[in-house]
Amino acid sequence: MFDKFGHLRDRFNLLGKLGDEDFRLRFRLRKDSVSDLVKILDDDLQHQTRRGLPLTPMQQVLIALRFYVKGTFQRVIGDLFGVSVFATCTVIHKFSRAIAKQ
Repeated sequence: MFDKFGHLRDRFNLLGKLGDEDFRLRFRLRKDSVSDLVKILDDDLQHQTRRGLPLTPMQQVLIALRFYVKGTFQRVIGDLFGVSVFATCTVIHKFSRAIAKQ
């Protein structure tokens, strides 16, 4: 499936693309820990609308974790993952609220 820019939406399959050590260095967690986190937060990270191509819970977790790890601007994280600054901001806010709720 493609987004409005013609990018393949599955570009976030970093669990499969990155080796264990590379993944841990980029996100500060092991792959299985991230998968567990996605399972715990899945309900909180699901999109309620059918507009566009919503980000999956896994994509949202990876965006938020990368933001926390790098401590950089949202625009940089959005560019890295191919999403808008608004989407990045929304994801980080949503993820943060979900974590705080747990």
